[in-house]
Amino acid sequence: MKNPSPLVVLLVVLTFGCGENLQTPAPVISFNPPTSLRAVSINQSTVKVSWSAPSGASDSSFQGYIMQIGSVRDTLPKSQLDFVADSLPQVETAFFIYSLRNDGLRSDAATIRWAPAARFDSAYTVFENNTPVSTRPEGFHVGSATTNPSTMIIDPTNPAVQQDMDFFIDGGSQQIQLPLSLWSAHLFIGSFNQTFFSTQTDAAPTLDFPMGAFPAENTFTKDTVTISDNTIYYAKVVGDQGQFNFVRIHVRIKPGLSFPDRAVEIRVSLQRVPGLLYAHNADDYPADLFRRIPSYSFIQRNHS
Repeated sequence: MKNPSPLVVLLVVLTFGCGENLQTPAPVISFNPPTSLRAVSINQSTVKVSWSAPSGASDSSFQGYIMQIGSVRDTLPKSQLDFVADSLPQVETAFFIYSLRNDGLRSDAATIRWAPAARFDSAYTVFENNTPVSTRPEGFHVGSATTNPSTMIIDPTNPAVQQDMDFFIDGGSQQIQLPLSLWSAHLFIGSFNQTFFSTQTDAAPTLDFPMGAFPAENTFTKDTVTISDNTIYYAKVVGDQGQFNFVRIHVRIKPGLSFPDRAVEIRVSLQRVPGLLYAHNADDYPADLFRRIPSYSFIQRNHS
């Protein structure tokens, strides 16, 4: 066999190159959207949205975040992990938060939806038995789109009670003590309102538990729950003024009382928009969403 000509050798070298000259691609830095989004109502038109930094946030190429509400956008430093938006309309609102690199490249959006709520942080006291009418437990109206919470006594002759009562406190009869529980009002009288409690509860000293998402609607399956001190319960109230509303109920067992006169202190965060959850993550939106949501004002605050 004849040796290859110098021209053939040159072509081979030009085609395949020299191994020591091959460049190794730079490692790809993980670039993900923010995680663990949370939205907590401060009042009926103000919400605090917070999140956790994504993987790769400590890299020098990571600049910070872009937050967007409707057509309003702002760039936030990587040290800022929350913001407060105010003057929000009384409808469901979408928040979009992106991770941002120094070269201007942004991640996919992390999204969360929020709807306004009314906070009632002053305690309502509800007894397991009403003292003047000891055979009737005390109940509670969590409020609605137009009415505020109130305590009441189960009274089948009072149409207002029938229409408004959402749950009552049960601790057994005068003779038999049972654990304190929240019961749907319809379990006492079938024509009263029906309330479903979520299977999710959260231990918290106040209503300010930083929920990542309001419980999914399919978790509202229980019509009675046992009371634990310093616990947030989530309820779906059905039939209130022909609507259904969602509510967060913070329960604190009132100290110093014994059966059959035990009592609880109740604080409420009420979803004023009928049928809407408080805040929940969403993975996708229609392509025209930004064009359909109006601009909102917002306040930036760094709480870190």
